[in-house]
Amino acid sequence: MNCQLFFLKISGTTMKRLVNLIISLALGLCLIVPVVHGQGSGQESDVQADSDQYVIGPEDVLYIHVWKEDALIRTVTVRMDGKISLPLIDEVQAAGYTPLQLKQRLTASLGKYMDNPTVSVTVVEANSSKVFITGEVKTPGVIRLRGQTTIVQIIPLAGGFTDLADQKKIAVIRKEGGKDRRFEVNYKDIVAGKALESNIVLKPGDTIIVPQGYPEEARDEILKTQPPGEVTADSDQYVIGSEDVLYIHVWKEENLIRTVTVRIDGNISLPLLNEVKAAGLTPLQLKELLTKKLSTYIENPIVSVTVIEANSTKVYVSGQVKTPGVYRLRSETTILQIIPMAGGFTEWANQKKILIIRKENGKEKRITVNYKKAVSGEDPGSNVILKAGDTIIVP
Repeated sequence: MNCQLFFLKISGTTMKRLVNLIISLALGLCLIVPVVHGQGSGQESDVQADSDQYVIGPEDVLYIHVWKEDALIRTVTVRMDGKISLPLIDEVQAAGYTPLQLKQRLTASLGKYMDNPTVSVTVVEANSSKVFITGEVKTPGVIRLRGQTTIVQIIPLAGGFTDLADQKKIAVIRKEGGKDRRFEVNYKDIVAGKALESNIVLKPGDTIIVPQGYPEEARDEILKTQPPGEVTADSDQYVIGSEDVLYIHVWKEENLIRTVTVRIDGNISLPLLNEVKAAGLTPLQLKELLTKKLSTYIENPIVSVTVIEANSTKVYVSGQVKTPGVYRLRSETTILQIIPMAGGFTEWANQKKILIIRKENGKEKRITVNYKKAVSGEDPGSNVILKAGDTIIVP
């Protein structure tokens, strides 16, 4: 009798709650499915910064620690040429290595100067894993990937689609072997479960473009209802420029260790040496120059030069973009990638006649870019790689 009463009690509201809970758990389990990689990349997997397989890239911030060697403990940012600078060992290639591999390289290099150095390398900020999204999303721009991210996951990170979006023809442009590789994604098919294999796992540097899906007349009607609204990245010869921030370190000479900003005239000021021309030199060339000059005052000085902030690599974007301004290039950046960084186009933008003005050998060079042809793949050459000092004008 007691059992029957107990069953009757739980068969009412409580039973409904239990059933709902079971259904929710079942649905949750159904949604936990493996992510499918697009087009032949089924065995690849993206890893997070704390993984042993994470590969360091430009803009990543690293914490280098050498046990009982305070002068060698520091936080460094991987430059756009993929290198970092450290006392004693100067320039070290960091990009392309895992933290463990970089630790092993640093240990071997420092072993020439000290017995059994104990080195650790930690990725403090994983900034190299970023993608660019533009077109008919509500918040176009640069999005950092903190873990494995698919095309379906990136859309809500960009605020979702606008009313003008063509969800059936999303383009993903990826650099592979120095060439553009293109994927076309039908978002609606993925959501409907018809084409799960096209739910591509994004890779750092991907550009995602969501095109318009309405003719001009329909577009104008919808808009009425809306509220108003250089040196390339893999170069081994990064050239110092004005506004760059340098860290100068002279081993066991505390009075000469300092952080300096390269002035507009290209010079820096240091004790003993006064004015030194830094702009136009690589960090290695500046190191050699400082070593030579300091040798007049110090026996066998050990100098290192680190670029802490590469502020001289900047471009200017103006015209019909939502956030015109000055943008710093932290890695190789194309015309398709700079537009989302500038907030995307306004509705008045002429995407077929974007102008790039570039200074070369003291003369002005003008490059006209048809953005729509670059997006469609009709003219891949239009996806120009930007250089420091470029001015981009969207009419």
